[in-house]
This record gives sequence, structure tokens and C-alpha cells, in this order.
Amino acid sequence: MRIGKIIYTATLSLILIFLLSSFTLRADTSFSSIEVNGNYRIETSTILSYVDIPINSKVTDDEINAALQRLVATDLFENVELNVDNNVIRIVVKEFPMINEVSIEGNDHLDDEKLSDLISSKPLKVYNSKLAESDADKIAEAYSSVGRIAADVKPVIIRRSDNRVDLVFEVFEGKVVEVKRLSFVGNRNFSDNRLRRVLETKQAGILRQFRTNDVYSEDRIELDKQLLSDFYSSRGFIDFKLLSATSALTRQRDGFFVTFKIEEGFSYSIGNVKITSKIDGINSSDFLPFLGIKSGMVFSPTVVDAAMVRVEKIASDQGLNFVRVNPIIDRQNETRTLDINFELVRGPRIFVERIDIKGNSNTLDRVIRQQFDTVEGDPFNPRQIRLAAARINALRFFKPINIETRPGSDDQKVIIDLEVEEVPTGSLTFGASYGQSVGLGGNLKIEQRNLLGRGQRLSLAFDTSANSKTTSIGFGEPKFLGRDLGFDIDLFNTNTDNQFAAYDTNSYAFRPSLNFPVSANAESSVFMSFGGKGLLNVTSDSSKLITDEPASQSASVVGVSYKYDTRRRGLNPDAGVKLNFSQEYAGFGSARTYLKTNGLIGGQIDTLNGNLTLVGEIEGGRLQSLSGSSSVLDRYFGDSGIKGLQYHGWGPRDLGAVNNDALGGNLYAALRLEARFPIGFLESYGISGASFFDTGSVWGLDSTTGSSGTIDDSMILRSGFGFSLFWKTVIGPLRINYAPIVSKQSYDTRQLLDLTISTQF
Repeated sequence: MRIGKIIYTATLSLILIFLLSSFTLRADTSFSSIEVNGNYRIETSTILSYVDIPINSKVTDDEINAALQRLVATDLFENVELNVDNNVIRIVVKEFPMINEVSIEGNDHLDDEKLSDLISSKPLKVYNSKLAESDADKIAEAYSSVGRIAADVKPVIIRRSDNRVDLVFEVFEGKVVEVKRLSFVGNRNFSDNRLRRVLETKQAGILRQFRTNDVYSEDRIELDKQLLSDFYSSRGFIDFKLLSATSALTRQRDGFFVTFKIEEGFSYSIGNVKITSKIDGINSSDFLPFLGIKSGMVFSPTVVDAAMVRVEKIASDQGLNFVRVNPIIDRQNETRTLDINFELVRGPRIFVERIDIKGNSNTLDRVIRQQFDTVEGDPFNPRQIRLAAARINALRFFKPINIETRPGSDDQKVIIDLEVEEVPTGSLTFGASYGQSVGLGGNLKIEQRNLLGRGQRLSLAFDTSANSKTTSIGFGEPKFLGRDLGFDIDLFNTNTDNQFAAYDTNSYAFRPSLNFPVSANAESSVFMSFGGKGLLNVTSDSSKLITDEPASQSASVVGVSYKYDTRRRGLNPDAGVKLNFSQEYAGFGSARTYLKTNGLIGGQIDTLNGNLTLVGEIEGGRLQSLSGSSSVLDRYFGDSGIKGLQYHGWGPRDLGAVNNDALGGNLYAALRLEARFPIGFLESYGISGASFFDTGSVWGLDSTTGSSGTIDDSMILRSGFGFSLFWKTVIGPLRINYAPIVSKQSYDTRQLLDLTISTQF
């Protein structure tokens, strides 16, 4: 037994010695030559450079294996073989074929051009199986983004002669996967219906053919998360948390159930507001009026940030550099209020060394720099830089941009880096509209928003409807004289074939104007107009007030306007007001001299947690003749005043004239009240309703002498009450007004049902 063990051990030792001696021999082998076969397009020298094995030098097995791995890693070959024979290394390669043609088959809902832009495999390039699989994944992702998450894409090659292949992506599109239900867990203050209106994603239903945002999209769900957070944040819910957003496929795998799990917390309002200073020589009370925040307002981070920006800008305008506002918020859980102390502190002494702009091959540098309130050498203010980024994005000349900063030449300087990617700014727009009053209309507009890279606007537009045709040319400079001043020139000509009167009209004008902001929510303009207007095709059957007017008359006007609107950008996200005022004076060679004043004030408020919106407007106007009588071309007709009465359908009339034309009035007033509300399950399809009450009057003439008697131009109130239906359709917003109850005069013209819709292509 012991002898056998000794023999066994000795045998193993001999075998091990033999193996070691054999390995040593191979490890110390040198090679006299290297042969390469199978390569057609790739040079032998290129292959040898990857192999990198010296001739007539000792080479180990590890080095040979490493050479093989380097060749494989190049992804230049479909197959690689390396053999050693009599001190000669023989390498046999099989090159990837060349792509002869790339095609996509089975794609009905996404066109070839869009999908071809996504893939990297192109004709005359070397075929790579890994790249082809990656391209297939990109095509599948494109289908997933439009709701076809079951789409399957397979790359298939068809062998051709001369080591070429046709690459075909076979697409199985599958069905659109819709969002069957949007639900919420944890919402106590707002109903599911109210929160669904916040989201970009909508539920699918019987009207799915008319909408696209009911298709499941992960990108859209991510946007919805942000929209929900912004909604709660703007309403004082400082502890709001979006715990999860889960998407579950239905059992039939034809739709998703999307559930947002949230934690609302409580809504907080603003308590005590004060401003203090930690900077010697600055009186903090001087800045208090600029905060724009009062106790009792709903807390919103946006409102606080806007207040900080205003104070810092005022300080900068007063020459107080490096002043920063630090909001210190003291939470009062008992009263659910937040006391805010805006503390003025001295910020770091950092200056802007320079602003570097890259990527603007067409747009001039100055167009971008004009969006900055900061120039080289100014104190660095991060908030001002963020506002500049928002203004640059608002130009719509570039893809969304981000502004970055980096250290400058020393510790007190920074460099602002801005890289942009330009997008087309020319557009050709077609539009269509329908109104029961004006009939079917269309428009064509050719516009360049960034003319010659100068940020200027040039447009040519044609508008037509059943009773009017307008041609207009417009030019605009948004930064006139390098300031925040808009300069516009418009030239237009309008002809009407008036179906509501027995005469037609013509007007033309050259209109320059200057526009400038007055505040964050207000703007004003000064304008002039030079042109003419007149009546066409007037017959003797018309009123004496019309037949006595000249066929044409010059019209030169100078005026001012003011607009204030907080409905979208105000401090309260659930309420806002608008105010419009304009006044124009006709003279300076005009055939008629007059002063025309128009005003409108309105507001809206969301109540019942956003389930009821109350809207109110009151408007009025006065035309004061300064020489002679007013013209029917200048007087008011209250065309937008009362629903239920036809366009040009009410106001003073010459009942003694055969045509019985509406004459309009020198005075106009109207009150419009509306309550908008969701309509049950139709809400998810973009359909909502409203009830309205309108009342108003058009009255007052300079002359009441009619064709055969006196014209009644007294103030007589008309009113209308009814219901409206709103529908956000794919082709545009639709509104239907139904006014069954109308208070009117016997000669006024009713319009029980009114429908309007418009779209742009």
C-alpha cells in the first residue's frame, strides 16, 4: 500500500514537471512572422498595430491572448481567429459587412424620416450588430413615447454580394396603451376631478379619437409630478409630498391605471411681514413698500422669490451693490401662518468678469446679451442670472438653455457660460375659424421672428371670412435703441362685405407704435395711425345719417393704451384682475376730429376648491365729436357685448329708412357675468360648461334726424341669459352659446345659438 502511494506521488510529480517545462518552452517562443488573412477593407498594417507582437523576440502566452482580445475589442470584425504554427502567427479575420441600404418596415404611425433621424446605422457604414440592436431600442422608445409601449423592433440583415448587407428594422407597432384611470390617494382638500385638471395627462374615454394626451407616456407623468407640486406649493401647502406615482397595466394589457399617492399637509398663509437690515447705513423701512406682500395672503415660494428680486433690484438701482435678501421664515403651527423677516445682508463681493456665449451661429450676440440686466464688471447676482435664462428661453430662438458659472481670473470674479442651440424661427401658419356671426374664415401668415439674427419680427398675413378680407404687413423691434422698448410698424388694408348692413366698408392705415412695460403685470403703448376709410355700395334706401357721409375720408389718429393683467402672473393663483384703457385723438388732417375713450375692468376667481370659476367684466366707451357729427365707421355697435343678440344687431336704428340699418352709438356700456363649472365625466375630455348673464346698451347720436322722422337714441338696456359649452378639441377651442332668455327691442335681431371655433396648423 505504501509502495503504491510512493509510485502515485512520483507519477504526479513527473507529469507536473513535464507541464511546467512545456509551458516554459511556449512562453519563451519567438516568432519569425505574422500572417493576416481575410481582410479586404482594413489594412494589414492597421491589424498588426492592434496585435502589437514583436518579431524574433520572446513572447508569452498571456501576450498572445492579449493581442487576440485587442483585435476583438475593436468591433471591426465579425470573427477573429489566431493560430500559432511553426513559429508563425496566422490571423484569420472576417470583416463586418458594409451596409448597403437601411429600411424600416411596418411603421404606420411614425414616418420613416422621424425614425431614421434616431438611428446611427447608415448606408456605406460598417454593419455592427450591437449598434443595430441599440437602434432598434431607440425606435421602440419612440413608440413608447406615443403610448405604444408594446412595440417590438427587430433588426434583420439580408446578405448581398461583395460582403454587403441590407439592414431592415421590422416594426410591430402594437396598440396604443391609454390611461384608463387617473386617481389620487391622500387628497383631502381637492377632489380628484380638480387635480385631474392640473395634470397634462388625461383619462381615455369615448372621445379618445379627438385627443392625444390620454396616451400613456412616462415623460408626461414626470411632468405631471412637477405640476402637482407646483399646484400645491402655490396654494400654501408647504408640507406637500408626492409619495409615489405608480402605473399598473390592466389585465388585458391595453391600458394603465395611474395613481398618485400624496400627502397634502395644511395650507399656510403669510403672517407678520417685516424687513430688517444688517448693513450699516441702509434704512430697511424704505424697502418695505416694494415687497408687495401682505399679511393674510396665501404663502407661495414664487411670491416670496419675486419680492426678493424686487428689493434687490431697487437696492442695485440706488447704487447699493452686493445687497442680498435673506428670507427668515418663522412657522406658527397654531395659526398656520408663516412670519417672514426679509433680512438685508451684504453678499459676497463677486463681480462678473465676462459672459461667454456659444452656439449662436445666426443670432447676434447683442440679442442674447440684451436679456441680461448684468454686464461685464457688474456685481454678480444669481437671481438676476436665472431671470435672464427665463427671458432667453421666452424668445423661442433656441432650445431650452441653462446658464452655468465658473471661477474667473481671481476669487472675486466669475465667468458666465451660455451655450445655445438655435431652432428655426421662420414659420408658415395656416388657420381656420368659424363663427355663426362671421361665417367660415381662414388665415395665412408668413413670419420670421428673428430677422437676420437681430431678434426682429417681420410678418405678412392674409385674413378672410365670409364678410371681410384683411391684408397686413408687420415689423417689430423688441429692443428699440437698446432699451426695454418695443417698436412696431403695421400696414393693413381691410375690405368688408357686410352681411349685417346694406353697405360695405374699406379702411387702410400705416400704424407705428411704441410699447413698454410699466410693471411686472402692466404694459403701455403710444401709437399713431395714418390712413383712410370709407363707405362702399351705399344705396338711397339707407338712413340719411349714412347717405350723408362722404364715400371716403382721411383718418389720422394718435393714442395711448394701458393694460394690466394679474390673472396668470399675479400673487394669487386662484384670482386675478385685468384692466384695459385706451384713448385716441383723431385730428392732424383727419376728416373728422374726435376723442374716443375705451375702458374695461374684469376679474375672475376660483371658488369651491377650483370647481367653480366666477368671471365678471364691465366695459364702456365714449366717442366725443370735436367737429361735426360722428361717423358710422367710428361709432360703437357693442359687437361683443350681449350674447343672444346678433352682431350689429342692436342699438339705435333709423326705422324710417327702408334698409333699417343699425347706426351704432357714441356711448356704449356692458356688464358680463359668467360662472364656469365642470360637467361630470365630460370634464376629463376637456368639456366644461358655464351660465352667463349679459346686459348693456349702445346709445347717443350727434344727430337724430332720420329719413322720415326722429331716431330714438336713448339708453335702453338689453340683456341675455343662457348657457355655454366649452370644448378643448384637437383642432382648437370650441364655444357654443345658447341664450333662450333675452330682453330686447322689437327691432333688435336675435341669435339664439352662437358657435365659434378656431385652429392653427
